[in-house]
Amino acid sequence: MNELTLTADTSVALPAMSPYLKSCLRSSYTPTSDGSYMLVHANKPGRNEIAEAKRLLPEYEAALKPAPRSLIRAWMLHIAAAVRNPPTAEQVELHIDLVQLACANFPAAAWNKETLVDALRDERCRFWPAVADVYAIVLATADPLIGKLYGLRRVAALPMPEKRN
Repeated sequence: MNELTLTADTSVALPAMSPYLKSCLRSSYTPTSDGSYMLVHANKPGRNEIAEAKRLLPEYEAALKPAPRSLIRAWMLHIAAAVRNPPTAEQVELHIDLVQLACANFPAAAWNKETLVDALRDERCRFWPAVADVYAIVLATADPLIGKLYGLRRVAALPMPEKRN
């Protein structure tokens, strides 16, 4: 197991975005009078934020591609070496397939050294962890990254407001 496997491919420097665009990415669903829900942005994106989101979206999508099996495998082999009940090689490979299936949309950036350290310190990883446990541990890192990406997609998809004279 090579430490570079966990650091070289996963250290992602995301492009900086303006503070106002960051605040526009935070959104929630509010109930309406007819019983449906309406998406409400924390701050309403203007022309500048929509243009910025459209410019940044391709860079974020490229940076936050799902993790390849080789990266998940390297991460899981570190866990296998640290548990009290190490699995057989066959069990590890099957488990990796299931983890990859469960975590299919998790970006490679979430499978990093810090997340591995969190897992190694987690009570659920004293023994060979269930797929749901791995999912929960990595989700803590993946969720904010995925949230930024989905938020950028939402803002970039908004119609451009008319210019005011």
